[in-house]
Amino acid sequence: MDTLKRVLIYLIGGLVTVPFISTYVVYLVSKKIYHHKWRAIHQAVQLTNVFYIFSFLTMVKILFNRSLFWLVVLFHLLILMIVTIYQWKQQTEIYLLHSFKITWRISFLIFLMGYIILAMYGILKYLLLI
Repeated sequence: MDTLKRVLIYLIGGLVTVPFISTYVVYLVSKKIYHHKWRAIHQAVQLTNVFYIFSFLTMVKILFNRSLFWLVVLFHLLILMIVTIYQWKQQTEIYLLHSFKITWRISFLIFLMGYIILAMYGILKYLLLI
């Protein structure tokens, strides 16, 4: 039981450390299941966004010794509010599930870019220290 627990911890740690791998694996599995490229991409984005968020938060904590958890929560609420108001103005009817999906996809794009920028910054920071 202890080894299973340890394997799970290392697996989750690896997926959070390198979320590109988890995105690619989910994409391949989804493409096999759905046989549709765009549906597989959307599925990969929806399922792996959490890994990008945790990776971003971990990198900020390591590089700057700051915790941005509450800012991330507020960011998601702000984006959800903007998307919902836009939807209400355009369609006069609010579909909350649709608003959540759009918010989640915007979050994926932003945290993907944040992950890439912080990874490059971290690499440059540690290369220049040597």
